[in-house]
Amino acid sequence: RTLALGDVLLLLACLFCGLAYAKGAMLAKDLGSWQVICWALVLALPVLLPWTLWQIPAIEVSTVSMSAWLGFAYLSVFSMFLGFFAWYRGLSLGGVAQISQLQQLSPFLGLGWAALCLGEHISGVQLGIAALVVLCIVLGRRFG
Repeated sequence: RTLALGDVLLLLACLFCGLAYAKGAMLAKDLGSWQVICWALVLALPVLLPWTLWQIPAIEVSTVSMSAWLGFAYLSVFSMFLGFFAWYRGLSLGGVAQISQLQQLSPFLGLGWAALCLGEHISGVQLGIAALVVLCIVLGRRFG
């Protein structure tokens, strides 16, 4: 298999998001966490607004349920916007290298909640990989 344009764009997105993540945490020390997130949104608006307006006609609004819109609004406001206030505050206080390792636990917490709340089946391989990642985080925090 050869690399496609989408593969290169995904790699570039990961690179730039990682750089922005680290720079945002550094800026949060000086500006404060909520200011960093708000300025990031203001600076992204000129790029994101035209793209969004271009994509709106492709959405069949009548097929999107009210619960989907409410879920989208909740995730946008609480999980993302307000959640970043606390997250960047933690990064600025504890350091990017130390605190960002904790974020590696979030997929496994989601996996656990999916099993508890939704009755999802969790395989032994999934549990083993989760344990291995947690072990790497613990060792990284201890010796990092």
